[in-house]
Amino acid sequence: MVFIRFLGGLFGGTATVASAFVVDLYPQKERGKQFAKIGISAISAFTLGPSIGGGLAQFGLRVPLFVATGFSLLAMVAAYIYVQNAEDLGLADRKKNDDLVKNEKDVNIVVDGVGEKKDEEKIENETFVAWKEIRVWIISAQTMFTTLSFNGVSSLMALLLLEPRLGVVTTEDSVEVQGRKVGLWVSAFVPALAVSQMVVLLTLYPQVEKKFGILTSGFIGTTIMAGALVLMPYLPSAAYLFITQVLLAIGNGLSTNVSSTYLSKFAGKGNAAQILAWGTRADTVGNILGPFLTYFYLIDSIIPFWFCGIFAMCGSLMSFSLLCFKRHASHVAVDEKRGEERTSLIKARKEHATKMKELRELHESNREEEAVLLRGKIHPAFYRGLYGEYTEQMTILSEHLYQELRKKNHMYMLGSGVEQIRQNAVTAHKDLISKVINSIPAPNADTGDKEFLDGVSIFLSESGHEEWALNIPGMTPDALINLMKIPH
Repeated sequence: MVFIRFLGGLFGGTATVASAFVVDLYPQKERGKQFAKIGISAISAFTLGPSIGGGLAQFGLRVPLFVATGFSLLAMVAAYIYVQNAEDLGLADRKKNDDLVKNEKDVNIVVDGVGEKKDEEKIENETFVAWKEIRVWIISAQTMFTTLSFNGVSSLMALLLLEPRLGVVTTEDSVEVQGRKVGLWVSAFVPALAVSQMVVLLTLYPQVEKKFGILTSGFIGTTIMAGALVLMPYLPSAAYLFITQVLLAIGNGLSTNVSSTYLSKFAGKGNAAQILAWGTRADTVGNILGPFLTYFYLIDSIIPFWFCGIFAMCGSLMSFSLLCFKRHASHVAVDEKRGEERTSLIKARKEHATKMKELRELHESNREEEAVLLRGKIHPAFYRGLYGEYTEQMTILSEHLYQELRKKNHMYMLGSGVEQIRQNAVTAHKDLISKVINSIPAPNADTGDKEFLDGVSIFLSESGHEEWALNIPGMTPDALINLMKIPH
């Protein structure tokens, strides 16, 4: 029987493998909830298993073993058919995308990539060695102490119920009768503990973990457990033990997933099971050492419960030390980030000042050239010859027309800093030119170009160039006034 139990324990690592799948399939922020589901499954089996086994034992002591074997074979077949690698599942792609987004958020690039800061929790999984990381040892110790205290009190419960002061048994009861009475109470405590813990994992734990973090959840849970464990030997009757069972369920529910969730931060592709195995080994050590606390019961019935409470407080101290470690790393990271940001900001300001100085110098050196180009772009007399060159005459005319437009303040709107005003000025001049030019008759030698010259005179006068109009041969002020009175 011992050998068979040894084989069962040797192949009992399926919980670690299941946790490794959670690491491969889900991003960090969702793992706590998934680990809680695994815990609920284990608690459900822990609750229903003894009842089912006890019922099957009525048909023979070997029947529960055969049924358990059948369930194991069924699980093996289901694993062979349905369990796939993370890469073959759609959830794996979603996790990769979520991790990519997270990694992008974890990197703060400051001013053109001068400064770069990564999240202090990010671990280089490819080169990570678990036994060299002090935090792995601390969280493993937290797991061992928590399991040791919780498993120890499970072994002590039956001994505590045998005390006559609790009213479960009497000194007159035979050993068989005492066993039946204690078994009845234990069968009531176990479901109460399991159901309470399932409720905690489904309701309270997700809220505490989301609001305060996994380490704070573990610290609160183990502290509650320590209080319940120390309180147990002082209760006056067995009925009050239900209170401690609820407190133990709350404490264990808040702390049971701390190890897996925290270790998953260090787990990368291909090494999740090895990293999570540290928590499993620590849990196994706690399960092995827990029952040995019953030997202290021979000395005094209170001592083992105090030991359990002390171990639970040791678990709290482990969680608290990791919290301090995280805060210290956060402060260091923040100081480094601020220093990098200040350096980057100073460098960026210097670069900006240098760039602005260069732009000003360039602008000053090109001011005259830019002015010539500007006149060429906005000037209505802008002209290029057949081969693209400026003619000397058009250059003289363009410069003269530019100066005249400038003196008459036409350039004010054309040179405005408001795009809409410049466009309106261009449109107004284009409309005026188009309207007048189209109304000017073509030159006619038979009439001495009189209608043509009159039309040009009217155009020049309406566009604000009366002195040009008066320079036209035969044009006088009176003649120009008369022309302006003629409807056109």
